[in-house]
Amino acid sequence: MAVNFDKLVSIILEPGKEHRSFTAIAGPPCSGKSTLSKNLCTKINSFEPNSTDVFQIDGFHNDDMVLEDLGLLNRKGSPYTFDIVGFTSTMKKLFENNENTIAVPIFDRQLEISRNSSKSQFGI
Repeated sequence: MAVNFDKLVSIILEPGKEHRSFTAIAGPPCSGKSTLSKNLCTKINSFEPNSTDVFQIDGFHNDDMVLEDLGLLNRKGSPYTFDIVGFTSTMKKLFENNENTIAVPIFDRQLEISRNSSKSQFGI
């Protein structure tokens, strides 16, 4: 079933009326996930400013040096090349909603490494 942009916005907004909700966007590299996420964030924030933000899993990439040591550099981006424990811990903090802000890592494309706690976001 195809869903247009406005329908997707309404689907995302519905659970957010009652409590914090999460929307995952998945797809192959260069398929437009980041662009769609940013557009959705902008649209949703137009209804209620600062009510949403984009949380990218790219910040949980294991560094190239780690992947190289494990012989996995050529598989970078595969599920087992991410810091799943760190991702799970951050998602738990977001779900519990007990902190004013939660620091999340971002992926620095110039250095090809994750920069831990480099973006504080997701305030209550």
